[in-house]
Amino acid sequence: MATQATLGSHRFELLMRTHAGCACIHLIPCPGLAGLIERDDPEPSHLFDLLAGHCTRLKRLNVDVVVLGCTHYSFVRDVIERMLGPGVTVIDTAHAVAQQVRRLASTVHGCSAAQVNAAAPALRVMASDDGHGVRTMVNRWLGVPCQVETWPRV
Repeated sequence: MATQATLGSHRFELLMRTHAGCACIHLIPCPGLAGLIERDDPEPSHLFDLLAGHCTRLKRLNVDVVVLGCTHYSFVRDVIERMLGPGVTVIDTAHAVAQQVRRLASTVHGCSAAQVNAAAPALRVMASDDGHGVRTMVNRWLGVPCQVETWPRV
């Protein structure tokens, strides 16, 4: 499960060719899912309906492992796990992505990961758009204030 942009990226193609081995891979684009997770919606039925559709498709494919290929999806991992049932292992990539961001930040700024953490006591988020959705998501799901900075898409 991932965004269309992720599934269509050269980096994803390279990772899949390198690591998929003989596994049967089903690419499940989830258009709109990240946006619904970001929305501060008091009635999340649209989100649950969208998740149910994707999970039903995965169950029909009889998958045994699902990889969450978008860091937004971590916020609804428990819902995905319940919808898929106990026979499906869900792999959440968000922690690995966060570790890589920490490693890259410390490399770019020339300091250790501990120094990166100590230097930034408040949550600072980088976004490729105006950041409103990310700010809303962080406030809703994490309950902490954050500073959002934007940078141009690459």
